Amino acid sequence: MANFKSPHPSLSVWSIEKSNVSQHQNRDGKGHHKNSALNNNQWFDHVRNEESTQSKTRRYRLPIYFWRIFSSKPTCLKGLLLGVLIGGLILSVIISLWLTSTDSITIWLMTGSMNTARESHTASALLNGKVLVTGGKNPGSLSSAELYDPATGNWTATGNMNMARTHHTASVLTNGNVLACGGYNVSVLSSAELYDFATETWTTTGSMNMSRGYFAASVLTNGKVLVTGGTNGIALKSAELYDPATRIWTTTENMYFARNKHAASVLSNGKVLITGGFNSIYLKNAELYDPATGTWTTTGNMSTGREEHTASVLNNGKVLVSGGYNAGVLRSAELYDPVTETWTVTGNMSTARQQHRATLLPNGKVLVSGGNTGSVYLNSAELYDPTTGRWTTTVSMNFARARHISLLVNGTVLVSGGSNGSSLSSAEMYCCS
Repeated sequence: MANFKSPHPSLSVWSIEKSNVSQHQNRDGKGHHKNSALNNNQWFDHVRNEESTQSKTRRYRLPIYFWRIFSSKPTCLKGLLLGVLIGGLILSVIISLWLTSTDSITIWLMTGSMNTARESHTASALLNGKVLVTGGKNPGSLSSAELYDPATGNWTATGNMNMARTHHTASVLTNGNVLACGGYNVSVLSSAELYDFATETWTTTGSMNMSRGYFAASVLTNGKVLVTGGTNGIALKSAELYDPATRIWTTTENMYFARNKHAASVLSNGKVLITGGFNSIYLKNAELYDPATGTWTTTGNMSTGREEHTASVLNNGKVLVSGGYNAGVLRSAELYDPVTETWTVTGNMSTARQQHRATLLPNGKVLVSGGNTGSVYLNSAELYDPTTGRWTTTVSMNFARARHISLLVNGTVLVSGGSNGSSLSSAEMYCCS
């Protein structure tokens, strides 16, 4: 049975998949959410309901002051009041049955807006439960960072990075601190810095051996951070490792193929799968990094070359790659099997999209949100079911957005920022019971 709980006071816009009924709050043209209390259907103010714990049926009782008011009214008004009362009770029963049905309830809820509109930023889940957002652009590179508190739905500014950066990476280390490195700020950066979540301060750390943007970073099972590829004017095949114990970067073996705008996935066996990207052509090849040997091996090719796609490690260990771009925006998806090191085509998405985001849900499905078609920014979202290999549309976001962040927080998906032609500060949460 689906449990429906009233949303947190900070979550103020409802979009409910089960019906076309939605409750919306005024927003300004920039997607900022204006704080105000939710309308609680005041025509139910004089009706109280309670559930019998023994019979499991709902009973409706009227307070005695209602009968005093009722008896004092002229006969002509009594009929009207009874009609309103009966209609309200019937509607209340319908709503109660709907809320306690076995169907799942899926909604996007607006939460507090960031203090700064931004796109191409990063988001990291901290050990204290908060979410750290760093950098991005609007329109120039940003040094600011802020924290989202799921308990309150509010964003607060935290210490600025030492360097403004966009198209960078941010990795949560095993000690809970966050490593931000590379990216763009007028020129391509090699610098790196650490965020201490306990003191909310940034300190510089060793710089990478190569400046790079549009690269990928992966936290390995040994605690080190592997960065791969990217571009500093030309596509890179180099890779290097950051050691949190020494705060030093060391080079490791180069990839077989130079690439940027690719994806990196840490597999259950500890190896890192690199997929796609761009290097004068859209790449379909994939390769594996083995931390135990520090070496690369090629693995099967995807059926379609692609950049700016997503790659999600499923609960069964396989990797789902979806969308992206290859002389046109793609709706195709495919699966990598680490056991056989082979690729197979799976169901296509309902909508072609690039610069979208994908998040693995607690139920094992993958939520894909937003992106663009090359000409249209998308607010649509869809779900991939690994058991069927099919995609189904789900309720759309309140705002179209691409180059946003998407992160699982306490069983819900937090989406913030991005662009729909201009940078956004709005944030919303995907909730499914």
